[in-house]
Amino acid sequence: MRETALLIEVPEAEPLVGPWRERYDPVTARGIPAHITALWPFVPPPDLDAAVIERLRMVLADVKPFACLLAGVDEFPGVLWLRPEPDNPFRALTRALWTAFPEFPPYGGAFPDPQPHLTVGLANSPPAQAALHRELSDAFTGGLPVHCTMSSLTVFTSDDTGLWSRAHVLELGG
Repeated sequence: MRETALLIEVPEAEPLVGPWRERYDPVTARGIPAHITALWPFVPPPDLDAAVIERLRMVLADVKPFACLLAGVDEFPGVLWLRPEPDNPFRALTRALWTAFPEFPPYGGAFPDPQPHLTVGLANSPPAQAALHRELSDAFTGGLPVHCTMSSLTVFTSDDTGLWSRAHVLELGG
């Protein structure tokens, strides 16, 4: 199934999380770099035309670049992730995108105010999750916080085989 996602890439985190994501996050092998999701799902790739990109540019014109820290390891059931601080700019960006494209609620409507996060790995059981949390916490000692600058939004699309690629990189603040 072909999909589109709006992601904020976090290249500053790659040296720390890259090896862990390669091992524990299957989307890494499909072409998705370290990121914080701004909005997914989004306009299907065949409908991603110049008018949609222009609407995105208009939304992003009002969003100033911002800094954050990836401050610590946290978890959802089955997911280990890094916590961005502050998270308000990410939440505001998601709300602005959703307002402009109301037919695409965050995570299909499952989470109306999703927690911004950078997924590091998935775990298939509570014991595996607890062990991975301990391992990541130990491994990241001294590596956190990671200082990041968020200055663009990347539109990623997937092909029929599930591989993802950058379709557009749009600057924040116009």
